[in-house]
Order: sequence, then C-alpha cells, then structure tokens
Amino acid sequence: ACCGFTGLFAARSAMAGSANFSVSDGQTQLFSRDRGEAVTQRAQPDYDPQPRHFGTLIVDISGASQVAYDSNVFATKGGTKDDVIGTVSGAVDANSDWSRHAFSAFADGSYNRYLSLGHQSNGQFSLGGQGRYDIANGINLQLGGDISRRMQSRLNDRSTTIALDPVEYDRYHSFIGAVYGPN
Repeated sequence: ACCGFTGLFAARSAMAGSANFSVSDGQTQLFSRDRGEAVTQRAQPDYDPQPRHFGTLIVDISGASQVAYDSNVFATKGGTKDDVIGTVSGAVDANSDWSRHAFSAFADGSYNRYLSLGHQSNGQFSLGGQGRYDIANGINLQLGGDISRRMQSRLNDRSTTIALDPVEYDRYHSFIGAVYGPN
C-alpha cells in the first residue's frame, strides 16, 4: 500500500538530522563518509526550503506527491485486486519569534486517490496549536490542543482480521498547565 503522511515527516526529520559538519583539509563535509548514508538522506543546504518570515511569525510550508502501485490492495490470498494510488500531502507550521511568550500552530493533510477502486480513496488531516504566556522568569502558563482525522490501515498489525475498508477515526487532544522552574 501507499506510504502515509507520517512517512513524509519521518523522511523529512531524518534528512534534517543527518548533517554532520566537520572540517578536514580545509573542506566542509556535509555527511559522514565512514557510514552508509544514501544521497537522499544527506543534508543539501542549497536545495532545502527556507522558512518564510511574516512579521514575527516563521512559517514553514511543505508538500509532496507520489504514485504507487499495489498488486494486492485487499491483502487476500485469492481474487486479488491491484490499483495505482496517487498521494498528495502538505503541511504548514507557524512559530512565533518573540522574546517573551510563544505561539505555534500547524496544519497538515494528505489524500490518497485509488484510480480503479475509487471507493478506497481517503484523506487525513490534523490541525493544532499551542501557546505559552510568560508570567515571570521561570514561571509560565501553557495551553494547546489539536484535532485530527486519521485512517487506520486495513492491514493493522494489532488486528486479527483484515478489514475491507480502512477504519476512519477522529482524535482530539488538549492541555493546560503551569510551569515553575527556578533558575
């Protein structure tokens, strides 16, 4: 089956964390030559997108698309159905650039379109944000939350049966708290 939006973020964070800057013989090395590292996992500063500044907000926008082929969409032993799946995904992250207090928000989503088995097409999204209000040095209030609509694969490894359709579910999360950390 086709990779979900989570795979995109895992790949993006793996790429971001793989840079190893060292200087030898007057040259900057952007990757470690002594370990097996794919070209796509190496840091590529000339091609990495830069976040945009809108006033005091730093906004990072990303998107991806892919096409995949699945030879057995329903994971059955007989009577298999194959299909081509197109996936489009995107994300927006906004973070404040304030010296006191903080604010961040995000939105992401993806849509999987099955070309032959259109009834299997599905989409997912998440929206959320959080904030911090600094009362004094080392004392702040925090609050935030997010909502998401997700699809659980019919091939869930925790299930003893295979579902005919992906399971759709909603997730709601919120928090509020106070932090005291003496310096």
